[in-house]
Amino acid sequence: MDQEEDGFTVIEVVLVLAIAGLIFAGVFIALPALWTAQRDAARKSNVSKLVSAIKTYQTNSNRGSLPTTSNFEYFTLAYARGGTPSQNTWQSLMKEYLPADFEDPKGSRDLYNIYIMKCIDASGSELATGQACKSYGGSLNFYNEINNNENPNWTPSLYVSVGATCNGNTAVKANNPRSFAVMTVLERDGKYCQSS
Repeated sequence: MDQEEDGFTVIEVVLVLAIAGLIFAGVFIALPALWTAQRDAARKSNVSKLVSAIKTYQTNSNRGSLPTTSNFEYFTLAYARGGTPSQNTWQSLMKEYLPADFEDPKGSRDLYNIYIMKCIDASGSELATGQACKSYGGSLNFYNEINNNENPNWTPSLYVSVGATCNGNTAVKANNPRSFAVMTVLERDGKYCQSS
């Protein structure tokens, strides 16, 4: 009488292990891309939240105007939240109108750098409507930095361009000085711009 053997053959075990290895490899390759895409989606959402906060400020303050803007301002969101900023400044707008949980998706330690820039040319002169915004003065050209897709390992940054609108993902001069564009650089999908 023939006896049937119970269990798996070596070939069956190797085949199952190979299939399981391929599945795990696929998961480990796909997960980082998925996490990056989720962080970029959260950054786009934060741009929308900032645009909404600025619009709410415009509705509630000064008959639709924006805070006073020099050619260039910079501050961290932590700085804006920490002190008692003067009224009708960009810092007070950020403190009063952004939600307390507004942060980069990498975590609470990665508070945003905020750059407020007028849409002017590099010499500080006005641009014609539709021309690409430039940074005023010096070697710091933040619009160029945005256009070259800032290194995502740097502290995440939000760029508010006053007197601008978006042409695709580039800030260009608007015909309304109360217009603004908010931009950020994404980890995977280049830059992102949303207008008022």
